[in-house]
Amino acid sequence: MRISSYSSHEDGHESPHAAAAARNHASASQPASKTQSGRYAGAASQSTSSELTLTTAEGDKVVLSISQGSSGAEASQGTDYASLRSRRSEVKIQVEGNLNADELKDITKLAKILAGAANDLLKGDSSHASEKIAGANQISSIQSFAYSLNQQVSYGYSYQEGAQALPEQASASR
Repeated sequence: MRISSYSSHEDGHESPHAAAAARNHASASQPASKTQSGRYAGAASQSTSSELTLTTAEGDKVVLSISQGSSGAEASQGTDYASLRSRRSEVKIQVEGNLNADELKDITKLAKILAGAANDLLKGDSSHASEKIAGANQISSIQSFAYSLNQQVSYGYSYQEGAQALPEQASASR
């Protein structure tokens, strides 16, 4: 079963239509023995964070931090299916000093250049990323900057053939 094939709401709760589609997909795509007697669980997460620290030509200091991530988990036993999705985003801006209109425009320009370079890096294209970053040196109101980008991806999956009902399910069916 592909985790990415089912839609979820932004609040992390699975839509009723997606859960029904997942149950139908599970029973249609897996042999009857797995669908009826097996139990599986899967999880995936992805997070990306970046931080831009810069000093303007006038000595103002700015730190811009962005982090975002998503995670999902699903499990099934027999024809029962459960899924949970979540997303998060966070932006932090710290400014020491008074930024003028030209500095704000140049910081926005630098952020766009670095976002493009980050996309290139995440695609494995370091030569285009380097070219874009080299262009950032032409921004006159920024004296210096440092940029960091981190990405983490993890996956996990388990399947147990012929799994017995979970204790909660066994007691609930009595």
